[in-house]
Amino acid sequence: MHVNHYAPDEPGGPSKDHWFSIKVDYLMTGGPVAVVSGIRQDDVPANMKRATPTFYQSPLGHRHDRMGFSWGVVQPACHQMGTGPAPFSPAGPGPDGRWLKGYTVKDAPLPIWSDPDIQPPDNPPNCAFTGPGE
Repeated sequence: MHVNHYAPDEPGGPSKDHWFSIKVDYLMTGGPVAVVSGIRQDDVPANMKRATPTFYQSPLGHRHDRMGFSWGVVQPACHQMGTGPAPFSPAGPGPDGRWLKGYTVKDAPLPIWSDPDIQPPDNPPNCAFTGPGE
């Protein structure tokens, strides 16, 4: 997944393109909402590599869509696969004034487990992310 985060380098500064890639390892949809999670491929500290964008595709059209993103919003030290904020940022035109149409969210319902023997661990492991070879 390729991301262009058009934002200033410092508060009040001019906005510019910040491109990076996410190697996706998790995708979940339900109704008009999708959660995408993966590892950033750019040069950020190991405990900030996990990135999760979330999407809401409005039935009223793309101008009503929303997106959420984990970087700068979610505490990176305990950011786990598949966890991200609700889609909070309203859609807007790009820097050139055009509205983009780059995705479609499709519902993918899953069966609900009813096995009473499946339980979460009593002591889950530390959630700090470490990259390959660390």
